[in-house]
Amino acid sequence: DFVLYAFSADLDVDSLREIAARTKGDQPQAIVVAMTKTEPASLIIGVGAKAISSSLDAKRILAAITERFGGKGGGKPEMTQGSLTAGTSLEQVISQLPNLLSDLI
Repeated sequence: DFVLYAFSADLDVDSLREIAARTKGDQPQAIVVAMTKTEPASLIIGVGAKAISSSLDAKRILAAITERFGGKGGGKPEMTQGSLTAGTSLEQVISQLPNLLSDLI
């Protein structure tokens, strides 16, 4: 089981990365999806140590999101960074997350 945190903020990517790192560090079962409010949106995904499995990690989550919404990015199983196609909102991403995650598990 995992706990999902998703938010968008008027912060720079470095600040979002720090928040995601702290959250997944404090909550090892966390999956953190954080987006900037800029256009195009930057996206940070962090996955806590207990939430990572062979089929569920930050790289696979980012790949599923960018495949669905367009964009690009990369990183490590525990933390990724990417950008999404202009016009993509956090609400759109959140509405698709349950399906995207269940397809990965």
